[in-house]
Amino acid sequence: MAKDRFGTNYGETWHLFLKGARQDVPLKVENIGQTFPNSQIFIKRENHEIFVIEYIVSGIEHLEVNGVNYTLEQGDLCILEPMVPHSYHSDERNPVEKKWINFSSDIFGDLYEKMGLKGRVLYKNSGLEGVFDVLLTIADRSSLHSDDICYDVASNIFNILFLLAKKDALEASQKISKLASSVKELLDKNIFSNATLDEILGDVYYSKKQVTREFKKCFNDTPYNYLINLKIDMAKRLLRTSDLSVKEIALKLGFENQHYFSNAFKKKAGKSPSQYRSKFSSQ
Repeated sequence: MAKDRFGTNYGETWHLFLKGARQDVPLKVENIGQTFPNSQIFIKRENHEIFVIEYIVSGIEHLEVNGVNYTLEQGDLCILEPMVPHSYHSDERNPVEKKWINFSSDIFGDLYEKMGLKGRVLYKNSGLEGVFDVLLTIADRSSLHSDDICYDVASNIFNILFLLAKKDALEASQKISKLASSVKELLDKNIFSNATLDEILGDVYYSKKQVTREFKKCFNDTPYNYLINLKIDMAKRLLRTSDLSVKEIALKLGFENQHYFSNAFKKKAGKSPSQYRSKFSSQ
């Protein structure tokens, strides 16, 4: 059983850092460490004021956050936010080994929220053990003061966010089928066309029902509604930035006539094209 820097005998190596006096640093490190397989580990926190990020090396950890249960396995990563009640324990039959860091950072919190990750706990198959190895190396070679390592740690911590977001984006793009992607491309190319939806999709060798089902599954919208929204968004831009008349915009975007365009615009924008233009010209 490994011992920590302070000589306790808990099945961990860990490094405790003293919070420095500087306020202009990107984060304050509290602990960096590694937990080795131990079926007795149990932690419960109610008002924890720091971020906790864990990477599962092997075994299984059972985690509860705000009453929701998670099972973490090899390669998984979890991010526990400040002031969010949680508890976790090692699986009795397959004790967990993990690497982790505890820290506080308003900058990290803001970025975490702006990247749309706030409230998310579990990241499956993260593949980020190397980042934690670097953090442990930084801790091994450091003094006891958080300010001395804050920038080296921050570069790795923020990189974790970017890598997780990149992985999400890649997985999302892979879920979009070739059919839905090709239909979207056709619709995007026909923003200024007066062709009907059937004419646009004439070379797609699938039934209209199948195309609609696949497109909606990937983009949460029907092809028809997507195309109308595309045209209305362009109409808004032209109304704000050009001198084209409403009739000219309607024709440019392939609408049957000005009346049909105005009705479609008002249904989507809540205002007639003229009212929409007046709003921006008066500002």
